[in-house]
Amino acid sequence: MEIVIVGAGKMGMELCKSLALEGHNITLIEKNAERLQLVLESADINGILGNGSFYEVQSRANVATCDMFIAVTEQDELNIIACVIADKMGAKYTVARVRTLEYAEQMDFASKNLGISLMVNPEREAAREIFRTLQFPAALNVEPFVHGHVNMVQLVVPEKSPLIGMNMIAFRQHFPGLIIAIIQTEERSVIPEGSTVLNENDHFYVLGEHRDLRRLYGEMGGLTRIRSVLIVGGGRISRYVLDMHRKTSKHIKLIEANEMIANDLAEEFPNIEVILGDGTDQELLREENISAYDCLMSMTGIDEENIILSMFAASAGVKRTITKVNRTALLPIAYSVGVQTMITPVNLGATAIIRYVRSISNASQSSNIEALYRVSNSDVEVMQFFARPSFNAINMPIVDIPFRKGVLVALIVRNHEIIIPTGNDKISAGDRVLIVSGQSTAKDLNDFLQRGDK
Repeated sequence: MEIVIVGAGKMGMELCKSLALEGHNITLIEKNAERLQLVLESADINGILGNGSFYEVQSRANVATCDMFIAVTEQDELNIIACVIADKMGAKYTVARVRTLEYAEQMDFASKNLGISLMVNPEREAAREIFRTLQFPAALNVEPFVHGHVNMVQLVVPEKSPLIGMNMIAFRQHFPGLIIAIIQTEERSVIPEGSTVLNENDHFYVLGEHRDLRRLYGEMGGLTRIRSVLIVGGGRISRYVLDMHRKTSKHIKLIEANEMIANDLAEEFPNIEVILGDGTDQELLREENISAYDCLMSMTGIDEENIILSMFAASAGVKRTITKVNRTALLPIAYSVGVQTMITPVNLGATAIIRYVRSISNASQSSNIEALYRVSNSDVEVMQFFARPSFNAINMPIVDIPFRKGVLVALIVRNHEIIIPTGNDKISAGDRVLIVSGQSTAKDLNDFLQRGDK
């Protein structure tokens, strides 16, 4: 596909790298020469220096003939205007990043009346991720598949756990309704084989239905329900989370240093206790009885503060921490010091856009990517496909399918039946299939077959 991207910030850079690797022809528009050069040196793309909301600049980028136009600058208004112009010029699809709360509430209207195909709000995506995480207290992250009937949750192997030393064959025998899709250590992420063993402190991603996951939680021990949450920082993500919990029974307290923001939140959410103060002040946190809370959300605008806050909360006895980290370079550091759930809005927003690009580019392929999850700080993806009759291994036992190395068929859904496959199971036309693989240019189930078998 011919794709034009406006904006070379964190999200623009991530999109350029990922979409270029997938074989798309990318043209990046950026008005800052240094930023533009930085991305051009790191990705195989074309670049144009200029303002992406100007007609003349879009003309030089051949927007009139592009397949998709994506505007992800820091300015919502610029993104919206750029997409409106691109739509009028003839771009087939337009995508805008929109972060302002008021604009986000008008997404449906804007999409229908301004010719914007998709509006992505990274902060809202982050809030949804947090909301899902709060529903699964034992999980560090939660990703739904098959319309929420199946979830993939990230867990950690605690010390003295019965899971230590258990290989994948034994795990499947003990938990027949579950499958471990990914095991992540400090050094790398692996797609496990039957002989792969779980070790203490390993992070693992397990797929299954809620009832089977509950049984796993029970055997692992730990928190089973979150009744109270302490939030530090009243920014956009926190507002979205509070809105999602308007009718909750959870006790939620929020600490915000800005008096105007604190007053606005107290007025908008009368059922939430809002404290005016510096949430990074450990004395204040002790006064507010931090150790009594089930979960701490570190949502300030400074990554380092969020990481330290979560570490302090864990030392105070808080069992669950959710930490906002904007800079992906800090993720390995946070991981190494034991920070639990890390929320990166840029990655979540980029993933939503990449999922949309793939769905458009695969529309005429033999199978459709219906869902995509990209493991943070890793090159592993989990993809949900719709299997069409043109898949070259239809009705062939999985053990006989010539998949490329490092490809795992994690799940098959057939007529609402959830199948954790063995080597004897088959992929039939009409199935939903979850594939775990390293990031690649695969756009179709056939792309996972060895060369010569497509």
